[in-house]
Amino acid sequence: MTDRSHIGGTLNTDALARLHFHALEPAEQAAAAIQRLAATGQGMHTIAHATGLSVEMVRQVLAATAREASA
Repeated sequence: MTDRSHIGGTLNTDALARLHFHALEPAEQAAAAIQRLAATGQGMHTIAHATGLSVEMVRQVLAATAREASA
């Protein structure tokens, strides 16, 4: 059995984050991308354009994230 953490050498943090991201369901990937872009200070319209989602969808994800953070 292969230890996946060492395929092709030791994986760095970025590589592990990418693997985790690709293992997520599409809706979870979208939410993670929105949250990450928002954390860099991007506006809702910029995030919507970058992700191909509507501004309303971006707004909903960010509102849900804010509710989870305050709970």
